[in-house]
Amino acid sequence: MLRPQAALAAAIPVLENPNVKVRVKTDMCEGHGKCEKAAPELFKVGDDDVSIVLIEGDIPKELEEKAERAYRLCPRQAIELLP
Repeated sequence: MLRPQAALAAAIPVLENPNVKVRVKTDMCEGHGKCEKAAPELFKVGDDDVSIVLIEGDIPKELEEKAERAYRLCPRQAIELLP
C-alpha cells in the first residue's frame, strides 16, 4: 500500500515528452491564483476569476518544472498537462 506522499507522487504526470501542452479546465477553476504564482509565464487569472494559459501549443522545456508545480498546487485540479 502506498503512503499518501507516494500516492501523490505516483499521480503526478512526468513531463518526458518534449511536446507538452498545458490546459485549464475552466469549469473547475475557481481563480485561487496558485498557478499564476507558481508559473507567471504560463498562467494569468482573468477578470472573471478563471485562470488562462498564456502560451499556445507546446510549452518551452525550461518552463516544464513550473508547469508541474502549478499542476500540483491547484486546489481544484483544474490544470491538465497534455502530451
